[in-house]
Amino acid sequence: MKTSRTAKIAAITPFVTEVVHTRQTTVDGYYEVTIYPILPGILLAFNDVHTTTVPTAASHFFDDCLILNYCLDGRCEFCVSNDNYGYVDSGMSSMAARMAQGDFYYPSGLYAGYEIYIFPPLFTGETEKTLALFGLDLRALRRRCQRSSAYATPRELQLIWEELYRSEGAAPLGTVRLQVLRALHYLDTHALPPQSGCQYLTRTQSLLAKRLEEELTQDLSRHLAVRKVAERYGVSETSLKNYFCAVYGVNVSTYLGEVRMKLAAQLLTGTTQSIAAIARQCGYVNQGRFAGVFYERYHVKPMDYRRASRLAGE
Repeated sequence: MKTSRTAKIAAITPFVTEVVHTRQTTVDGYYEVTIYPILPGILLAFNDVHTTTVPTAASHFFDDCLILNYCLDGRCEFCVSNDNYGYVDSGMSSMAARMAQGDFYYPSGLYAGYEIYIFPPLFTGETEKTLALFGLDLRALRRRCQRSSAYATPRELQLIWEELYRSEGAAPLGTVRLQVLRALHYLDTHALPPQSGCQYLTRTQSLLAKRLEEELTQDLSRHLAVRKVAERYGVSETSLKNYFCAVYGVNVSTYLGEVRMKLAAQLLTGTTQSIAAIARQCGYVNQGRFAGVFYERYHVKPMDYRRASRLAGE
């Protein structure tokens, strides 16, 4: 199995003739990419991400292409232009006439999604005949995509992606090819969906949101006021909260609640600290309040969660 970044980039070219799977470890996790050859010049990639940052594939092939993306789960930040970032959330799609710049950023550290790569200059006679058989004009589809856009996925198209995902790893290559052609046929024969209205941020605004996240989660036992961070960076509290919500998809309090509960679960299973000590480390002075919030999240009391995890490990 190929595992280097070079292997990943090599896989995403129009010349793949068999299914290729790559895995790359990162500082905070890993990501896997499975490439399916659909037709010469057309590929499907399934991305299974368990990290926060994945490099884009740098290649001249992406100077004249069309990339269609569908997000199954998670959230992704991508660079639209030199100083603008867009966001795709679960159930959303995006279209672009060239590869995004820089790295892809996944705020939750988890992401699953599909991408169709189309390289019109590298279509062969086989490609042209097959597209003509299905009445597809992908060059015209690319011309309709003047700039990167994100939109809510139409239900009919969403069903195609979900059906493909349910058979991930088990469906014959012919079935995968047919599903991709179905998705392309839908996009080619329907008006492009309106943009979702998702917020676009500048590089500075995105960076401010990430800096805020770092400061808020550096020590979860404390409660840092967003106002103080905003004052230090010379931005209004409301603006900083809006930037945060645009990047992470939820408001600050919801995000912190999830992070605190994830830490609590880790400490319960990985340490012998008392429930009271874990509650304080997660930012809860009141142990009863901590237990109540934990129960709402995991539907079990903290001590029972610890006992169950130990039994499962025996």
